[in-house]
Amino acid sequence: MDFAAVCGPHKVEYPMNKEFNAELLSFDGSRRRERLTLKTAVEMARDRVTAAILVDAIPDGEVELWWNDPGFPELITGHGYHKGLYTSALKQTIGQVQRSASDKLLQNIGDYFAYSNSVNPSMKKTRYCRFFNENLGAVPLRFGEVAELLLATKREYPAFDSAPYSFAPHCDAIDFGRDPRWPINLNKEQVGAFILIQKSENQAGFVMWDVTVKSRDELDRFASEYAETQQIAAAKDAKFLRITPGSGQMCIFNSRYLHAVEKCASPRQTIGTFLIEQDGGWAQFN
Repeated sequence: MDFAAVCGPHKVEYPMNKEFNAELLSFDGSRRRERLTLKTAVEMARDRVTAAILVDAIPDGEVELWWNDPGFPELITGHGYHKGLYTSALKQTIGQVQRSASDKLLQNIGDYFAYSNSVNPSMKKTRYCRFFNENLGAVPLRFGEVAELLLATKREYPAFDSAPYSFAPHCDAIDFGRDPRWPINLNKEQVGAFILIQKSENQAGFVMWDVTVKSRDELDRFASEYAETQQIAAAKDAKFLRITPGSGQMCIFNSRYLHAVEKCASPRQTIGTFLIEQDGGWAQFN
């Protein structure tokens, strides 16, 4: 199935000229501050103008309101997708669905869309999702006429000491289904965006390497190498960037870059999503 062909138009017109304080971070270590609209920041990440952008997104005093927003499902601590991570997604995020075994693919796709369609109506009302809708015109990425991809997830990284990273090095690309029947093939640059709610006590950072993952096979090889050796040779001599956002800052980056979250000594909380272009606008999913 051609995903692009069955996605309905979703472009929405909004005044998107609000500017935010932002810091541009590069793999060469340079940093500079600018005033940027969210649209400009997302486009810069898409085009790899800079490695990452930190945006002062949440007004002072509102961080807990964003985290405790009742429109999000409750945090689930028992699903075990990642030992170093809890999420608000009762069912899989799109990344878990991509890794489905062949005999589970269709069932997992169905479960994913049933779940996303049930929780998205409330999630659209959250401060987090409204931020992208009002400042970028972003709406849920759609599959067919009625199925929406999950909008976003809250994530908590508990204290973790079993490996160098609470979330192992990986990339995120909606095209990277493991099964050849994977139906989503947009062939677009994908942007990741997460807001830091609470730092861990050890200031665990978000790490990016100047390594772009080109295929599902390469990503699986990297994952196997990390599982066996706790490192990835391709990243050993690559330039890298360690990012430690402040509470209320949003980190925006191209998600094809290899990236990870350092192991956390105490709970680290974020809210995250992905953005991709579709029909002349931006769509949001997780």
